[in-house]
Amino acid sequence: MTKEELLDKRTFIDLFSMTNDIEQAEKEVELRQLADELKCKRDFNKLFNVWQKTMKKKISYDNEIKAVDIPLEGLDAGSYTCNDKGVFKDSEIICYHPIIPVEKYVNVNNGREKIKIAFKKEGKWRYYIADKQQISMANKIVYLSDIGVEVTSENAKGMVAYLNEIINKNINIIPRKDSVSCIGWNNDSFIPYDKTAFFDGEDTYKTIYESLQEKGDFNKWMGLVKELRKNKFIQIIMAVTFASPLLEKMDIMPYIVNLWSAKSGTGKTVACMVAMSSWGDPSSGHLHFSTNNTTNFYVRTASFLKNITMFCDELQIIKHSKEIQLDSLVMDLCNGKERGRATKENEIKEVKTWNNNFLFTNNDKLAKSNFGEQTYNRILDIECNEILITHGNSVVNLIKNNYGFAGKIYIKYIQEIFKNEPNRIREMFSEYYKNIVNNSKATEKQAICIASVMIANKLSQECLFKGEEELVIDDVRSFINDRDEIETWRSAYEYLLNIISANKKRFEENNNGESWGMVTDYYCKINKSILERELKKGGFEFDSLKRAWANKGLLEKNSQGRYFNNTKVYGSKGLYVTINIKDI
Repeated sequence: MTKEELLDKRTFIDLFSMTNDIEQAEKEVELRQLADELKCKRDFNKLFNVWQKTMKKKISYDNEIKAVDIPLEGLDAGSYTCNDKGVFKDSEIICYHPIIPVEKYVNVNNGREKIKIAFKKEGKWRYYIADKQQISMANKIVYLSDIGVEVTSENAKGMVAYLNEIINKNINIIPRKDSVSCIGWNNDSFIPYDKTAFFDGEDTYKTIYESLQEKGDFNKWMGLVKELRKNKFIQIIMAVTFASPLLEKMDIMPYIVNLWSAKSGTGKTVACMVAMSSWGDPSSGHLHFSTNNTTNFYVRTASFLKNITMFCDELQIIKHSKEIQLDSLVMDLCNGKERGRATKENEIKEVKTWNNNFLFTNNDKLAKSNFGEQTYNRILDIECNEILITHGNSVVNLIKNNYGFAGKIYIKYIQEIFKNEPNRIREMFSEYYKNIVNNSKATEKQAICIASVMIANKLSQECLFKGEEELVIDDVRSFINDRDEIETWRSAYEYLLNIISANKKRFEENNNGESWGMVTDYYCKINKSILERELKKGGFEFDSLKRAWANKGLLEKNSQGRYFNNTKVYGSKGLYVTINIKDI
């Protein structure tokens, strides 16, 4: 090397671009010895100091990102330098280790973008999927420090600027992939069985997502299940889970199936675990949930499962909850859509939706007389007082080690039907629905729910359990809620008659206690405030009932068409409602 070559700027660029500190030090010693030999040591030192002071070892690297074993090559660094020493811009250090975007995910469910970032620490590349918003705002990118990224409030703005410049400059280089944040239908594909999109959901649900896989021996599972399915209850419970993926395709609203018994030891929980083993791991914490949770947990988990049954054990726990009202939870789940909410910044949060059914175990009937008709219609109460499964421990051990085969086979089968015979399942539904309505006291909405279960059972028999007898109306008749029982006005009227009968003294003229009104053989005049109070105790609202009662002739309006009169009863003036006392 000549003196001119030694003092050329290329020499110093090459020196300060070296990423290995030891090699750089060795190269510096070599150049200083050469400068001594060429008798230009003073000139060399002067140039060396200027370069060192001005650039502080941050110089242009030909707009490339260079690091050992980099997971994505060819990225344009823009105005930045990124190597094994970190990320730099001019004389400023942005980050003390290399960090780059390597993939972009666009969620097919909500259109939101996420970025997979790679960063190198302790000689190893680590990966994390971040919301686009998280790496676009300084006050949010600091949370990446929890996973090991060296970002603080001091360098947060610089990190945001760097990552977004790299993303925008390399829009055609960074791979773009479709992603999903929930299980179930994605157009004609079904996640996770069809690998058409990447799962970018929260870590909270990663365990559930990974539960939907095959494990063990399909023949062992099938041998056990075929024997268990000789019991019609087991067939029905399994059919509930096979019905769940049909709801979205057939525009059926979510509903709840409540497997209940006042007796313990009937095998309800194990039976439900057998049903869930069709889809994946039926263990607790996987596809088996406790009911000791908040409403928000139910909603978020349902929206994640989306088209797969949510199984919750021991529903009676909620009776002791101060936070959850059972009838409200039923309606929340069966609406298939969470309530709209705003963030602290007054932005409207994404409203989560789902279109699956729910399988509960319980020690009591779920549909209560004071539930509204909408709630009552969405519940299938299956009472089970017989032993469903003996040797429960051995059954549980087998299905915990052999699961996940049937769901995949079933989904593939119905995908083929929807593709090749698009009207077949709807035609089947129409036949089942008419049969149920014509041969039972089921309401239309109840008939829809039951028809979906019966169709799902038939389809599962076609592809999995061949040779079995189909379910018929008599197999499901016992858990159909009578349409007469469902009518809220009727239940409330019967409740009120019982209240009046149990409090006859309150209607006597010489009553020494609280006076409620008066009763004759034909009617009851009752104080409006007391009527509202007593109905509320039973879970009913007078304002919701008065029109129906009047239409049925159970409540007499006054001459102005009002539902109460300002009148005197036993000399006491007040607002009174006149209820006809007669058979409905």
